[in-house]
Amino acid sequence: TEKANHLIKIRYPKSGYGRDLLSLANSNAEQNFREVREKREEDELILRQMKDFLGLKNVPRRIECFDVSHLGGRYAVGAMVVFQDGKPRKEDYRHFRIRTVETVDDYAMLREILTRRYSKRESLPDLVVMDGGKGQLGVAEALFRDLGIGGVDLLGMAKEGRAEPEDHVYLPKRKEAVLLSRRPKLLYLLQQVRDEAHRFALSYHHKVKTKRDFHSVLDEIPGLGERKKRALLKHFSSLAQIKQVSPEELQQVKGIGPKLSVKIKAYLSKEPLPS
Repeated sequence: TEKANHLIKIRYPKSGYGRDLLSLANSNAEQNFREVREKREEDELILRQMKDFLGLKNVPRRIECFDVSHLGGRYAVGAMVVFQDGKPRKEDYRHFRIRTVETVDDYAMLREILTRRYSKRESLPDLVVMDGGKGQLGVAEALFRDLGIGGVDLLGMAKEGRAEPEDHVYLPKRKEAVLLSRRPKLLYLLQQVRDEAHRFALSYHHKVKTKRDFHSVLDEIPGLGERKKRALLKHFSSLAQIKQVSPEELQQVKGIGPKLSVKIKAYLSKEPLPS
């Protein structure tokens, strides 16, 4: 009443349809509360089982997973996804454009993105997962030693086997991989984490490739400078879309006049450019 600046009436039905409806709402709320609590308890149990079964130092409440994606070394990117208490925490996801590696070297790319994430030692996770096997795990181990970071668990996860590929989990100081086929809930969580990192990396790789391809084609059109290319990229999502629109529609983009719009259309349709 005080906040609303007018009288607030609260009605509590004592009988009839209103009372039945209120009773049903209370029952549904109680059931939902129980389900949420049980799911939270189950998630906590899975994390504790993962710690014990894999011999981790920490209960992996915060997991960060890394993957790299490229096309023969081109359009190279990296991605980091975060799971908090068994669920994706998308506001903490990060992607990286590879800056220092120009060859096909997944290990060097992984080292770069791990360095960029952990060199400041901020908000360290409980567990770091690499999408890959012994080699990727070795890269992470060496980097964490170089940075003087201890207390963070590391593992690599790779699908291996020809006839029936199976996920293998690699841990520091263990020669043999751990198989989680008899621990389906642990396996499912790690698969979720790994697959999400792979999806996020591929998605960003596609975005970077599309943008660079877009620019590389437009670079060849006379009179189309960097500012106008950016304006086109902002207005249209792809080269295919530009090919489908009319010169008049191209002129809706700032800086694209009648003559330039005709040049763009002629170039993209492989017609002779007007003089």
